[in-house]
Amino acid sequence: MQLRCGSCQHQFLIDDAKVPQGPFKVRCPKCTKIVSAQKNESGAGEAEPEIGTAIQSFVAKEITRLKKEILESIGQQSGKISIPSSSSSAQALLKGTNKALICGSDQIYVDSISGTLDRMGYSSDIAQTIADAIKRIDANSYSLVTVDSNLSGEQEDWRKAVDRLNSQKSLNRRHTFVILIAENVKSADSAAAFFNGVNMIVNRGELGNLKNFITDGQKYFQQFYDLFTRVSEERNL
Repeated sequence: MQLRCGSCQHQFLIDDAKVPQGPFKVRCPKCTKIVSAQKNESGAGEAEPEIGTAIQSFVAKEITRLKKEILESIGQQSGKISIPSSSSSAQALLKGTNKALICGSDQIYVDSISGTLDRMGYSSDIAQTIADAIKRIDANSYSLVTVDSNLSGEQEDWRKAVDRLNSQKSLNRRHTFVILIAENVKSADSAAAFFNGVNMIVNRGELGNLKNFITDGQKYFQQFYDLFTRVSEERNL
């Protein structure tokens, strides 16, 4: 049975005798990502669409939309503006570059996150209720926001904070790197982050490694601002 990995497009064979009836999953021998598949009516293999592929498509569309927004904005400008010409200086476009918001009611976890962000050079605000979180989101600009899934102790209350962030204008929303802190999740699971409307998910049990998660995640986040800079330079602003 022949399969194709949705992540790296590698084609590989598996023994027909080992193929079960119905849907099944195997690991790609090249990139080690999971490939979901099942036999079709003829008995041949048929790979199911991978979530990773869907996310890649989403990111591509998001970049296209961002470029369109930038060009439209440029077309509305009567004068010229100065845009930084390097990815590092592009971060200066962010409002509140070193300002963070920690949304959580468990003081132990809040202290752990606050300590990490403090060592990374962030100045942090803390919201222990959903009402306070929404109030601070509306009143301030943050470059990083962490939201605990147990915010206020109410199930799914955290979604109100994430929805508030995602209701901002798209260019403003992209100024903020949003992290969901939760249990029973895999840290840095891009599919789970995508479906929950955040940039990254971190398992509560791995907060000790939060700095590395943030550093790695923001490398990809920065790609949007690199694009902003490139388009601005192409337009000779």
